[in-house]
Amino acid sequence: MPSRVVRVVLDVLKPRELPLPRLAAGICEHSGASQVTADIVEVDLKTETVKLTVEGEALDLDLLYRMLEEYGCAVRSTDSITVKYLPEDH
Repeated sequence: MPSRVVRVVLDVLKPRELPLPRLAAGICEHSGASQVTADIVEVDLKTETVKLTVEGEALDLDLLYRMLEEYGCAVRSTDSITVKYLPEDH
């Protein structure tokens, strides 16, 4: 059964010096996402906890996790995922 990930919600720890718009735009531009929503949940001295919602037609989660790591972020958990079934043509 072919399927694809179309939405994922992540709990991410990011450095405070990384601007939220830069993180969201970077993910949208380079991961194949069509929409990224980033909400700051908690602020600490050096980090911010962000609820990151990424949506697209066929998300590559490995690429997304690598990108976040390159930005200096740590994925703490995957809180939600939406997978869309693609029926095979007969």
